[in-house]
Amino acid sequence: MIEFLKDCHMVILKFVPPRPEHARALLLWRYPPPYDIYDEPEVSVQEGENIVRFICDSFNGYSAMLDTQGALFGLCSYGYDAQVDGGDYAENLLDVGLGVKPDRSGQGMGAAVVRQILTNYHRQFQPRGFRATIAAFNRRSQRVFEKNGFQRTQMFQRADGMDFYVYTRGPLTMEELTTSLDGDASAS
Repeated sequence: MIEFLKDCHMVILKFVPPRPEHARALLLWRYPPPYDIYDEPEVSVQEGENIVRFICDSFNGYSAMLDTQGALFGLCSYGYDAQVDGGDYAENLLDVGLGVKPDRSGQGMGAAVVRQILTNYHRQFQPRGFRATIAAFNRRSQRVFEKNGFQRTQMFQRADGMDFYVYTRGPLTMEELTTSLDGDASAS
């Protein structure tokens, strides 16, 4: 568990394997424009259950992020599912992606949430670096990753014409890990 402060309220995020109810909730999330491109399209019940199985299959690299009450805060992923068709992913870096519940996004917590995700994945995989692919219009998300040491390294256009940026950074530094570990000690 990792903690961070927002408006003097402590929030503890716990990373757990996603359960079907977490994945089903994601299917219903609706964001305000222009972030509504992240809404899951309406699908048949069968297609929805296929998505639920995909998210809950540990092979696909998803984690649910829960708050102190055990409520779903968001989902994060690593690996292939955090990539976007059209990008160059030849460099051996760990791809990371995330989605935060619409009512929890845009509240200034993104940089701390991403730091927690990076710390969680660093502990699991000790990658040589991280990579995130972000829609070009999404300056809010770009700033969050930039605050975590990411730099834009690539731009590409997906087949549907949407532009994306690829951001990369090296592994977490000892100082970053120490700061994160200090937070863990007080959260235990």
